[in-house]
Amino acid sequence: MKKLENGTRLFLSLLVLNFTLFSAVSCKKDDSFKDFSNRKITHTNLLEDQKKQFVKGVYKVTDGVYVAVGFGLANSILILGPTGKVIIDVMGDMKRAKEVKKEFDKISSLPLKGIIYTHNHSDHIFGGEAFSEGKEIPVYAHKKTKQAIDKIISKLELAIRVRSYRMFGNFLNKEHLSHAGIGPFLEINDESQLGLLYPTHTFEKKLEINIGGLDIELNYAPGETDDQIFVYIPSKKALFPGDNYYHSFPNLYTIRGTAYRDVRHWSNSLDLMIKKKPHFLIPSHTMPLKGEETIRENLSNYRDAIRFVHDQTIRGINKGMTPDELVEFVKLPEVYTSKPYLAEVYGKVEWAVRSIFSGHLGWFNGHSKSLYSIPKNKRSHYFKELLGGKENLFKAAKQAFTKKRYLFSLELIDLFLNLEPKNKSGKNLKKEILIKLSEKETNINARHYFLTRAQELEQDNLPYGRPKLSNNMVDSLDLKLVFDIFSVNFAQEKAEGLKQRVGFEFTNPNQSFTLLVRNGVAKSYKGLIGKLDVHMKCPSRLFKNFIVKNTSVLKLLATCSYPIGNSIKMARFLSLFKPSRFKN
Repeated sequence: MKKLENGTRLFLSLLVLNFTLFSAVSCKKDDSFKDFSNRKITHTNLLEDQKKQFVKGVYKVTDGVYVAVGFGLANSILILGPTGKVIIDVMGDMKRAKEVKKEFDKISSLPLKGIIYTHNHSDHIFGGEAFSEGKEIPVYAHKKTKQAIDKIISKLELAIRVRSYRMFGNFLNKEHLSHAGIGPFLEINDESQLGLLYPTHTFEKKLEINIGGLDIELNYAPGETDDQIFVYIPSKKALFPGDNYYHSFPNLYTIRGTAYRDVRHWSNSLDLMIKKKPHFLIPSHTMPLKGEETIRENLSNYRDAIRFVHDQTIRGINKGMTPDELVEFVKLPEVYTSKPYLAEVYGKVEWAVRSIFSGHLGWFNGHSKSLYSIPKNKRSHYFKELLGGKENLFKAAKQAFTKKRYLFSLELIDLFLNLEPKNKSGKNLKKEILIKLSEKETNINARHYFLTRAQELEQDNLPYGRPKLSNNMVDSLDLKLVFDIFSVNFAQEKAEGLKQRVGFEFTNPNQSFTLLVRNGVAKSYKGLIGKLDVHMKCPSRLFKNFIVKNTSVLKLLATCSYPIGNSIKMARFLSLFKPSRFKN
C-alpha cells in the first residue's frame, strides 16, 4: 500500500490549498459594516401586518390537530390518532425541530407512527431525525420527492444557496430582517445541523393509509413543486395543502432560482382541494383557516388569480409582447388585489409573468437585438464615450438618483463600476440606490435581495457557508450525484490538451467510478473503465466526509491507497475541480 510520504506534504498543501468540492465561507450576522447595520430602514405597513401570520405558538385547530407556527420558516403539524401520532413536515434543521418536538410532546405522549412530507423543500424536511430519535419511522411522500431531495445537493447547489440566503435575508441584522414573508426567518444557514430522513413509502397519484388508527388520504397535487401533495383527513374534515396555499400571492417563480413551475397544474391542484369541502385548512406556512365557506372562497380566489396571470400572459405572448411589455400588460384586477391573502408580500405577479414567458418560449424575446448581447465592458465603454468620459457616467447615475429614478440610476452605476470596480464613490452610490429601492419595496424577497446586495458592497467575501450534515446524511450521500458535480466544477482552461482517466474505488459499501478528462470535458462513469492513469482506493465514508468538508484533502490523500499512480498525481488531478467562487 502506497501512502502519502512526509516529504510531499508541503507540496500537496500548496497544490490543493483551499480545495474542496463544495465551497463555504463563514460569516456571522454581526460582521456587517457598522454604518449599514445601524442604519434605519423604513418598514411598510403591509410587511408589518404580515407578521400576524406567524406569531410563534402551537395552535389547536380542532380535536387532534395542532400546528406549530413561527418556530422557523415552515410550520410543523401534529395529528393525533387513537394509537399514535403523525407529523406533517418536520422543520428545516435539527435545532428548530427539537424545539417543536418538545412542545408536541407536552400535548401527547403517544408514539410517533409516521411522518409525511408535503414536498421536498429544505425548510420542511431537514429536521426529521429530531422527531424520530434514532427509531425507524415510516416516512410518506410522493414518488418524485427522493429525486427532488437529491437535487438539493446538486450541480447548482452553490448558486441556489447564495441566492437563497440573499432572498431570505439570512445575514441581515434584526433591524433589517423584518420577517421572511411566509415565516419569521429561514433557519437554514452555515450554523445549522441538518438531519434528513429519506421517504420510505411513496405513491404516484393517491394513497389511502391508516396511521395511528387514523384514515388519511395523500393526494398528488403539483404546484409550487412538482412533487407537492396535499393531505386530507376525512374524519376531521381537515386539509393540509403544503405550499400550494399560504397567506400571500403565491411564489409562482422564486428569485433564488427554480425550474419552471407549471402554474396551470397549480390551479388544477387547488380545484382538487376545493372539491374536498374542508372545514379546516392547515397550510405549511402562515396561519390555519376555519370554516367551509371561508376556505372555499380563499382557495377559489387563489386558483383564479393564478389562472388570470397565466391566461393573460399567454394572451399577451400571442399579441407578440416581450417580457418587459407583458409585465405592464398583466395586472391583477381589484377583485384579487383587495384580498389580504393575495398581497404580493412573497410571490410577485411580474416575476410570474416572466417565468411563464420563459417556461413556454425560452429566453429569446423575439426582438432582433436580443439575439446577441454586447459584452458588459464594451457596453460601459460605449456609454462612457457617449457621455464624454467616466466622470460624466458617474454624474449621470448620481443625477438619476437625485431624481429618484432608482432603477435607471442602478443601471448607470453598474456601467460605471464595470469600468471602475473598486471605485469607493461608485460603490457607495450603488449601496444608497439599493437601500432606497428596499425602502419602497413591499415584496419581502426583493427587499432582502436589495439590502443584502447593499451589505455585500462593504464586504470582500460572500458570507454564505453550507449547513452541516448529520452522520446519517453523510452516509446516505449518493456518490453518483457527487461525481456529476465533479464534471461541472472542471476548470478546463487549466487542462488544455489533457487526456486522463482516473479511477475512484470505495469500500463499505463497494462502489467505483471513473472520471475521464478529454477535449475539455470531464465525464463520470460508474465502475472502473479502461486503462487508468491514476487509481485511488479508500473507504466511502472518508470520501463523503471530504466532500462535505468534515475531512481535509490532506487526510484523504494520506489515508487512501494507490494501486496505480500516487497521491501527488491524484492531488494534481483534484486541483482541476476546485469550484468557482460565486461573484454575481
